[in-house]
Amino acid sequence: MSELKRMNKLNQAVAFVVMAALLVAAIEAIAFIPSYGPLSPAGASLRSADFVTIILTAVAVMLAALAIILALAGVVGYAQIKSEAVKSATENAVKRVDEILPRQVQMAVEQMRDQSSIDGEAIANASNDHAPSSAGEA
Repeated sequence: MSELKRMNKLNQAVAFVVMAALLVAAIEAIAFIPSYGPLSPAGASLRSADFVTIILTAVAVMLAALAIILALAGVVGYAQIKSEAVKSATENAVKRVDEILPRQVQMAVEQMRDQSSIDGEAIANASNDHAPSSAGEA
């Protein structure tokens, strides 16, 4: 499970770095757009509609990047969880079989012995019932 937690923290760190980089890129894009930033001609100004459009586009790009990162994290996380589940189930099954099997074998052996002794006694009794008696039948 520690491997899964480590992967989760790594995914979170990568997502944070990507989001920070996209935020910085959006801010730089707004500041240095040739017609609106420091290099803009005199008298040019950024209208609020243009500013909102740029910000919403930057937010959409950041959300798309986050969605891709989360999708990749989900695939990796699912694979990790699946492998851990298979490993845990296998270990538990082997442990349980090791606990139960010797008792079941012992019970089966005892049952077979009891059955054999009952069959042996029945055969002996049957042969004694049909055997000619030495005193009366001769």
